[in-house]
Amino acid sequence: MHRPGLSLGLGLLAFLILFHYEIARPAVEATFTADYGYEALRWAWLIVPAGVFAGVAVFNRFAAQVPLLKLLAAAAVASAALLAALLLARGGGLRVASYGLYVFKDVHIVFLVEAFWMLANAVFQQGAATWLYGLFCAAGSVGGFAGASVSTWLIQAQGFTTDGVLWTLVGVLGVVAAYALVLNRGLGDVARPAPPKAAAGTPKGDWRDGFRVLGEQKVLAWLLVLVVATQLLINLVDYQLNGVVEAAFPARDDRTVAMNEVYRWISVGALAMQVLTGPLLKALKFSPTFLMLPFLVGGATVALLVMPRFLTAAVAKVTTKVVDYSLFRATKEILYLPLGYAQKTQGKAVIDILGYRSAKAGAAAILFGLGALGVGGGIGVGTACLVLVAVWIAAALAALRAWKAAGGDGPAGGARDGASEAA
Repeated sequence: MHRPGLSLGLGLLAFLILFHYEIARPAVEATFTADYGYEALRWAWLIVPAGVFAGVAVFNRFAAQVPLLKLLAAAAVASAALLAALLLARGGGLRVASYGLYVFKDVHIVFLVEAFWMLANAVFQQGAATWLYGLFCAAGSVGGFAGASVSTWLIQAQGFTTDGVLWTLVGVLGVVAAYALVLNRGLGDVARPAPPKAAAGTPKGDWRDGFRVLGEQKVLAWLLVLVVATQLLINLVDYQLNGVVEAAFPARDDRTVAMNEVYRWISVGALAMQVLTGPLLKALKFSPTFLMLPFLVGGATVALLVMPRFLTAAVAKVTTKVVDYSLFRATKEILYLPLGYAQKTQGKAVIDILGYRSAKAGAAAILFGLGALGVGGGIGVGTACLVLVAVWIAAALAALRAWKAAGGDGPAGGARDGASEAA
């Protein structure tokens, strides 16, 4: 079924989600490092998986029963309420609330983003996804650029503090929730992919089901390895950049503006790559495109290892995020298309929510381990990044083999699972 309204509606939703996040991320990171210093990020990263694990337990239960756009709206409302509570606590003198803000920043966004992609994967097939997924990512990048620009404008032109910028997010999250509900009403049954009936005695969607379905397709297990390896790498690069920014910009608001600039470049680069995603996949084909990504990131990682300066740290950060937000996101999502509904939702939640953010704890463990061995500086972290690039390459090869065995790369992208071809 051809539904242009579905594509346009999801594009605007992607814009709004990333618009709010690129206001939140630099402001929260600047707040945390101003209160505790960038080295304390390792401790915050150890806490993040606990929040993710609890969230997945709730999210998976509702993902099996509630229309995905309604689930996204509920996540946005809960996020707005939690953010307001944390800002009030910090404003009242509870400085440890900065840890809560950091965990909130890392956890809530993955539920919003993955609910979006769960819906897309349930209603699109490979033919449409090859072109549309890059454009959805592009809409998100435009939103991210706009969000970072608005944040800078509020601070530099309107006299907002970083706290004031964070308070605007409560209203923005309300807009995200309201729009998701409007979109849900307008799209009708297309926005309500019905999961297969559970067998007698099968739990009705909790985190155990997510782990259970990982064993149903090898591609899911390799996707988990792939996601964890890439996020470990990205977090280690981010750690190095935060150290450079802390030294260069002691004032909290200046640090927010500096990080806004880095994230604006990420949005610009990601947008360029996202617009090219469809043509690249058409010209280079899916498998070669998917396999070239770790080599792109590996080049930036080598540059940072050789020249550990602000410019190379910023370039490495931009490169890893541009790849993550464009070609990697679009190609990774295509790997889910031949799979069943439970694998696309409950299995995906474990991989792209729990696995994605639990990598924060893994990155913290690597940093603590390197420190204990006396190689915690740039050379040690850079070497760890190169090892992770090698793991990425190996996992990508294995995931492609499993994907093809599951029916991927066919004329319609494998099993139809009752979904409509939409564009």
